[in-house]
Amino acid sequence: MLQTFSDNAPPPVPGRAAAAVNWDALPRLCRDLRDLVGEQTVRHMLNTLGGQTLYIPRTPPAGHPLASIQPEAAQRICNTFHGERLAIPQAQWLLRQDRDSAIRNARKKGQTVSRLAAAFGLSRRRIQQILSEPQRGSGT
Repeated sequence: MLQTFSDNAPPPVPGRAAAAVNWDALPRLCRDLRDLVGEQTVRHMLNTLGGQTLYIPRTPPAGHPLASIQPEAAQRICNTFHGERLAIPQAQWLLRQDRDSAIRNARKKGQTVSRLAAAFGLSRRRIQQILSEPQRGSGT
């Protein structure tokens, strides 16, 4: 059985980032993995394994893509999903969300728009757009 992350819940809209991931808005499998192995491990998986479909064995052999995460977390995934294939989504939206959150936090700490643009490899105009966008979940 192919498990996918598209259970009728699209990822957050790029550029409409919040300081934290709204896990309730993500597909069920993302939430299940988060509950199983933790948010940071799921973020790592999305960022490093995104776009791949993984066969989940009973125990991850050396060289298996799950070897990139903590062994205990990899084994929990194997115990839960062994014999299945998991389609890991690409995570550009999550990377942008993290980046935009870091930009907002740095600006709150007094960094200038010019310095932020240089640090993040973006134009001053794009930094200003990110700073002026309402944050998802903030009620604005």
